[in-house]
Parts: sequence; structure tokens; C-alpha cells
Amino acid sequence: LYDFDNRWSWGAQPQSSQFDFTNELLRIYEGFYKYNVPVDLLSIDKDFSPYRLLVLPVMQIIDEALAKRLEAYADAGGTIIFSFRAGIKDRDNNLYFGQVAPCRIRDLCGIEIEAYESLGQSNSAPVIYSESVSEVYEAQVWRDLIKLTGARSILTYNDPPYDQYSAVTLNNFGKGQVYYMGCGLEKEATHHFIKSIIKGHGIAYEISPPGIEVVRRGADENHVRFIMNHNGCQVSFEGKVLAAYEVKIERTGGNVT
Repeated sequence: LYDFDNRWSWGAQPQSSQFDFTNELLRIYEGFYKYNVPVDLLSIDKDFSPYRLLVLPVMQIIDEALAKRLEAYADAGGTIIFSFRAGIKDRDNNLYFGQVAPCRIRDLCGIEIEAYESLGQSNSAPVIYSESVSEVYEAQVWRDLIKLTGARSILTYNDPPYDQYSAVTLNNFGKGQVYYMGCGLEKEATHHFIKSIIKGHGIAYEISPPGIEVVRRGADENHVRFIMNHNGCQVSFEGKVLAAYEVKIERTGGNVT
């Protein structure tokens, strides 16, 4: 979901020397693109109820009306992904004074932001998946220090004394689920996180080599696949050789043009 007021708000007050609005939009989008999952870009005033999954990147402006729509969506079974600084401002770009972040969506997320830290150009914070300490990833740009009030932790910080706080969380709300990413999670960890959501929700995906995009159109029994090579060199995919920038169209039954 996209909101011009929200983008303007970030432009007026970036809050971190590392922050770039487009980068934060792409941070999550690239996870879906990597696995060839189609994504629509919607204005917040559009009807999003038919969608199975919503992403609200760095959506710091969330008013009461939008919060109620998001609650209804999750309650009916939808899944939402928020990223850091979500819901801290009203429609007039004013902070919700006297309220604990993430303010209008606090119950929806099942968390409270106890404190936060802006991570500058030379700063990052270590994070680990809560069920495993086999690999340490980087949190960039920002970190919310998250206290659980109903959600469960997916990633936590790994540097004392911040290791008592969650970095990424999941809350069950009604029939739906709500994720909160309290930091700018590095690319590898974000892709792993997005893939787990895709698989967990039974969303069709395909793994392809870098620069190969696969787009599927139509029903399962009558579909077309567009296989696009965005590379300036020849690439093999599924036994097919695509020349530089070539597009192949695969119709039902395996016919390729």
C-alpha cells in the first residue's frame, strides 16, 4: 500500500542518515520479485479486501480510519506486513502524543515499542532468528526495541542489552496474521523471511536464476507463462536457452514461442 502523504512526511523528516524511502519500499518488494510472486501497488484509499497479503512499508501515517480497515481485513483472515515506524503519526503528520507506538495499530500488532534507535551510515545492529542462532544478520537504518504484548518473536537483537527485545514479530489477529519488521533487515534475511510467508500461505512461487523473471497469467488449467531474460547475456532456465533480453511465452501444454 502506498500513500503520497506518507512519502512526503518521510521526506520532511528522514530520521536516519541511511534512510531512503524507495530503498525501504524495495527492501520488501524484492523478496516477492525474487520468487516471481506478482505484486500490485495500491493507494491506501483503494479496496484491498480481495488480497491475501498486504505490505505497508514504513507507513508512519496511519489514521483511525485506515487502522479500522486494517483490523477488519486481518480479522477476516488477511495477512499484513508492517515495517518500522508504522503508525506513529496521524493524517495531519502530527505525532500521537501520549500514546505508545505503534499507536493506532498497537493491538493489531500485539506489541509495544519501548524505545528506538536511529542507525546511521556506519552503524548496524546484529539480529538472529529466535528459533536459531546459526547465523547473525544485520539490522540497518533503524531499530525499534519491541516488547511483546501478544505477538511472538521471529527475530531478536543479538547485542546486549538490546537482546531482550524483538526485532521482527508475528501476531495472530482474528483469522489473520500481522507481521511487524522493526528494523531495516538486510537482504538475505528479508528474502528468507518473505519466502517463509509465501510458503506458509500457499502462494505459488518459482525460483529462477538472477535476472530471469517469470510471470504467470490465467487459471491453473489454462495459463500462460512469460519468461523474460533481463540479462545482457545468454541464460539457461528449465532446459531452455534464452538469448540476452529474450522473452519466451509458454502456453498451457508446454508450447513455447
